[in-house]
Amino acid sequence: MQQNPLSMFQLLFKQATALASKSTALNPLIVIIFILIAATFVSFSMECPIGVSIFLIVALGLSLALYLIAYTFFMFKNPDALRSEKFTLKKEILQRAVFGDDLRGILDDDEMILLAKQQKTLEAPKELSK
Repeated sequence: MQQNPLSMFQLLFKQATALASKSTALNPLIVIIFILIAATFVSFSMECPIGVSIFLIVALGLSLALYLIAYTFFMFKNPDALRSEKFTLKKEILQRAVFGDDLRGILDDDEMILLAKQQKTLEAPKELSK
């Protein structure tokens, strides 16, 4: 059973846009690659002129090569660009030593010391009972 080229294109487009939620530096290239893959399949299934198919295959090859070059570049020069935006924000918060939550807000050092002491006094009876 052969799939409809349009439904296959829609499936590939959904997969490409789902990747955008991760927000890495390479996501625009991934979207272009998925679009070129879909266009290549459509060109073959609709029996387009051979020049169109060759153009799409060459563009896909160049896009894949650019993706590998960009991935290698970011791997050595800026590995954080390959990580998700959410991960990078969490990493920055930890590096800046910002503590708190959505209920208490950002805590300063004195509040953290006070909370740590309260935590230890609450845990102490549990240890003594053992």
